[in-house]
Amino acid sequence: MSYSVLITPSSGLIVSISDMKDHLRVDHSDEDDLIQAYIEAATNLAQTITRRQFLEATWETRFDKFLNELILDHSPVNEIVSIKYTDSAGDEQTLASGIYEEDLDHEPARLVLAENQTTPLTKIKPAAVKVRFISGYATIPKEAVQAIRLTVGEWYEKREDHPRMMIQASERLLSGLRVLEF
Repeated sequence: MSYSVLITPSSGLIVSISDMKDHLRVDHSDEDDLIQAYIEAATNLAQTITRRQFLEATWETRFDKFLNELILDHSPVNEIVSIKYTDSAGDEQTLASGIYEEDLDHEPARLVLAENQTTPLTKIKPAAVKVRFISGYATIPKEAVQAIRLTVGEWYEKREDHPRMMIQASERLLSGLRVLEF
């Protein structure tokens, strides 16, 4: 079993408030906070749907034990920061390099047990193995940017009419970005 924890959230917005206001044809600043909240919510929704991290952030995926293959969600993974584990005595240790081979180009990214390597014994407990990594794009896919614009536009225009979580056009734009393997 594994799950991920956000360690350091991204900073900034995928679509600036100014660009979003141009898209919405808004020429006042009365609702800048609302527009920013919509951008952040639409970004989080798009990232959840696609299982991607658009702006750089630090994540930690936690496993109950070492496996031959450790799958890391929140593509694209740019760098493995550390692999830590709780040893059989209950002390946290850092795994020696070379035990796992990084396959960061694979989606989702993975760590594969290197040939002729074995993993150390861990304490039997939840989250005994923790892989910390940095993920995010240098250039955000244009489909993601447009999906966020369309979603914010829908929410802004129909805020009192219970708009759909994500409009169909946004879903289609994001469908090609979705990471399917887990």
